[in-house]
Amino acid sequence: MRYVIGCGRMAAVGIMILVILFILLVLFPLVGRKGRGRCVRRVCRVLMRVLGVRMTVRGAVPVAQSAECGVNGEGPGYMVCANHVSFIDIFILDAVLPCRFVAKKEIASWPVFGFIARGTGTLFIDRSRKRAVLEIADAMAGAINEGTNVLFFPEGTTGNGLELLPFHPNLFEAAVRSGAQILPVTLRYTLDGTQQQRQYRYGECHLPQDTQWRESRQHCTEIRCHCQSVKKLEWIA
Repeated sequence: MRYVIGCGRMAAVGIMILVILFILLVLFPLVGRKGRGRCVRRVCRVLMRVLGVRMTVRGAVPVAQSAECGVNGEGPGYMVCANHVSFIDIFILDAVLPCRFVAKKEIASWPVFGFIARGTGTLFIDRSRKRAVLEIADAMAGAINEGTNVLFFPEGTTGNGLELLPFHPNLFEAAVRSGAQILPVTLRYTLDGTQQQRQYRYGECHLPQDTQWRESRQHCTEIRCHCQSVKKLEWIA
């Protein structure tokens, strides 16, 4: 039974990828930033249902419009920072708060997913170049000033989900330059109420243990997304 359900879910994911490609190629050129943000949020929410993932959100984004379409019409967008556990973090976060993500440049050349990342406005950083941090900080500040939410993972890599790795703070400079507020988000993966940490690795993609296909909704993954209090960085003399 699990095999049948697993195959069904995989087929549904394949269909979702085709739907996403259609949206990028046909719908995105016809709508503005807010329309794109709404599309991304809705598609990611459907994708979570297809994967059998149940999301629990605690806290709220101060400006509701930012959560709805990823664009703050009242000023700069948010700089969102979150812990990084899995490759599906980006889809979970987009289902809650559409953002432009900061990702390593290698992802841009990945088949299919690279095209999706480029089409959704991902900001790519070349970590082999020293000036890349300054350039990406400028790009982040520019997007935030336009009212777009920008997200990055300060740990710079995936962790085990139970503890934080050391932060790489350089990209926080974009929040200082743009005067943006920082929205910290905590992701917690649970299975039957127990927090999960073990990971499976497929190439360079990390997937938490609880993304295995389950035959009962009682065993679905729960993602707890905690939106903490908004912070604002200032230079300290």
